[in-house]
Amino acid sequence: MTDRREMQAALAWWSLPRVGEKTLQALLDHAREARSSLAGIWESSHEDLAQIVPLAAPTREALRSSAPALWERAGTDADAIRSCGVELLSPDDPDCPAALREAHRRSGRRWPLVFAYGALGLLEEPRVALVSSRGVTPAGLAATDALADALARRDVVLVTSPNREAYQASATAAKRQAGPAVLILDRGIADAFPGGLEREPVASARVWDTAFDPDVQLLLSPFGWRHHWTARSGKRRDTLLFDLADAVVAVDVQPDGTMDQECRRALQHGRPVFVLDRGTETEPGTRRLWEECPAIRRMSWSGGEEAAQAIVRALPRQAYSQSADRALEGWIREVALFLGRLGKVSGPAHGGLAVYPSTGALASATAGWSRSEADSTTGVGVLLADLWSTGTPGPARVTQLLSRVTRGGLLAALVPAGWLLDAEHASLRNTWLEAATLQLSVQLPSFPVALATRPAEPAALLVLRRGGPGSGAPLTFVPDRAVMGRFHLRCYLRTILAAVTEGRS
Repeated sequence: MTDRREMQAALAWWSLPRVGEKTLQALLDHAREARSSLAGIWESSHEDLAQIVPLAAPTREALRSSAPALWERAGTDADAIRSCGVELLSPDDPDCPAALREAHRRSGRRWPLVFAYGALGLLEEPRVALVSSRGVTPAGLAATDALADALARRDVVLVTSPNREAYQASATAAKRQAGPAVLILDRGIADAFPGGLEREPVASARVWDTAFDPDVQLLLSPFGWRHHWTARSGKRRDTLLFDLADAVVAVDVQPDGTMDQECRRALQHGRPVFVLDRGTETEPGTRRLWEECPAIRRMSWSGGEEAAQAIVRALPRQAYSQSADRALEGWIREVALFLGRLGKVSGPAHGGLAVYPSTGALASATAGWSRSEADSTTGVGVLLADLWSTGTPGPARVTQLLSRVTRGGLLAALVPAGWLLDAEHASLRNTWLEAATLQLSVQLPSFPVALATRPAEPAALLVLRRGGPGSGAPLTFVPDRAVMGRFHLRCYLRTILAAVTEGRS
């Protein structure tokens, strides 16, 4: 939710007594159907609104007596939220991660508004949750730590929480390996982080790094900005955790509790659920899951490595037999997301956005972005191209793609580094520069050799603006390390995007 006034309205509605998820969803549904907004509804006649969206008596009274004060406080909070980089996600927003938009299909539940801070791109990757009931055994914690550690080393996103021992074990293992983690809160972000968002929220993880890392960690809260913990908060946290997990691993589960019910619900909605068979150390509830649910995947526990391999193979959208291939795909995806964001920041306001080729990592990474159809008579405003990982013919393709871009529009492409550096391609580079102005040149680090399972030549990013004189010298970037893994690459690309946005190198 990028509009400041609409965020202010969401915060104002959320601050009213007796306004929870159902009321928020009803307000959002009404705004969409009436082609209005939450801010517009706030300013409308509350008496008329009560006839359309059921409002409790305390809600109506607060609107009648305190609306101006609540609106002013919501504005203050909106400014604070935006200044610290927190986002407010709504499934109605076209830029909202698909994981939240698909939650209703995956579980039957809807999450109207969720606060997010950190690596939002983690919601676009396969995610795993390791779950245990309250009162997890020491053996269960040890198994959780070993399995989470093995998954984190494979670059698998762990969905967990700063609260409760079993969740903390997963979060600590991810921190130890500098692995990605989605941390779901059981209260509002302002309540959980009164001193700011810089500190690592899991005490046991601070042994490895005391700072929260927004490049590899994502905080999510389905609660209002200032909401305190209540007796119902833990269950809401757990249900969001299950809704965001592509695969669930039951470690120590008690019969008939929340974890037991959610594992069964995930199975009913077609998601893989594993249980760890630890012999005599297996909890009765965990054993009952595999005895009563034929679809559940029972794994004999012999350590984290074998279990992690089985889980990685079951993750969606993964056709790789080795986890290294999945990691390389993630590395490519970081570049794809950068190109998409660059097109939004630097492209013209008209002409639409197109992707070449229409399938692959780049197309997949930008599939959920809003775009308009290009006018074939003038060309597209922004054309994103992957000419490195798809085996396209050669550097002459750059000239062909430029012809599809409108005057003043951008071609942003992932290309072999040799196209920009080798003498044999000099004449073709001159041809590009006759039709366009070089805006940005980025040399990319190599993918870690230890993780690479297929050879690939060095890559670079090329951004050309078709027609017209350039505005100053092009920005050029060279990494300070020859080799980077996925999340260090993300940091590098974010630095470049900030420089482009601010107009400085």
